[in-house]
Amino acid sequence: MLVGCSYFGCRYLEHFSEELTKMKDSGFNAILITFSENDYFFYKKTIYKMCEIAKKKKFTVYIDPWAVLGIFGGEEFSKWLLDYPEIWQITNENKRTPNACINHPLTKELLLKWLAAATASAADYIFWDEPHFYFKNFQEITGVWGCRCEYCQKAFKSRFNYDLPQTINDDFVNFRSEVIVELLNYLCKVASTYNKKNNICLLPTEDTTLGGLANWDYVKKIQNVDMLSTDPYWQRKNKDVFEYVGYYADKLIKLAKEMNCQSEVWVQAYKIIAGREKEVGDAVKLLKSKDIQSIMFWSYKAGYPMSELESDDYKKTWKCICRSIKK
Repeated sequence: MLVGCSYFGCRYLEHFSEELTKMKDSGFNAILITFSENDYFFYKKTIYKMCEIAKKKKFTVYIDPWAVLGIFGGEEFSKWLLDYPEIWQITNENKRTPNACINHPLTKELLLKWLAAATASAADYIFWDEPHFYFKNFQEITGVWGCRCEYCQKAFKSRFNYDLPQTINDDFVNFRSEVIVELLNYLCKVASTYNKKNNICLLPTEDTTLGGLANWDYVKKIQNVDMLSTDPYWQRKNKDVFEYVGYYADKLIKLAKEMNCQSEVWVQAYKIIAGREKEVGDAVKLLKSKDIQSIMFWSYKAGYPMSELESDDYKKTWKCICRSIKK
């Protein structure tokens, strides 16, 4: 079984190497290295060296388009969205939002540039992190969504023979899902030609008003998928750990078996509320009881030192995580 966590922020190679050794001693054997646009423009060679260090220490390595173009998950900003404002999405409130429209032709070109750099690394997996159209807030329903740009309107009318609706209907939900799947299918095919494995991380939701793949069956249309994952972060959604993690773990495992690929669940390891650290261990124990190939944590040292993500007691949370791995 793979057991790992995401790693971001620190780009000092000597510290990274030391921390990997500590992680290996704690039972980890996988690491996700975020590769944001900031990394793409200013830390590319450093990221390559980090991947090489991790491989030498016998880690399975993921590389993540962290918040790239505002299409994938992550707490980072996009340079390309500043350089190319014409690719921004248009919300149902007719406002521009700094997230690239998946239907804009330039979006694919830019993602191919990122992928060319990512596949030049020693990483094993390309981690397609929560691909989605714009939605205002994952934690609550806001009624604000994208996209209604000219490319979306033209593409929708071409498929359904009527104008893109002002409110979300079934056709629009299917339209966005099909567009995401078409893009992922293309990117996964390209990645596979470079002998990289593909891991698609699905948002844990069935809410069709959000911009991800609410109907996971659409993923079956994607080829060259080596692993499916999801990240049911129960405390962020104020859910019961057993109910929420268990439901999406079972759903994911079933889908992965149908697609003949591996399954992975990410355990919340950031913004853990003081006094509830034990729930992280509960989630791990639950997942270990299931037929799953990989358990990952977001993120290293329980969110420290990113203050927006840091757990209330990150040291205690991290200790709970390390204990849960060895049990």
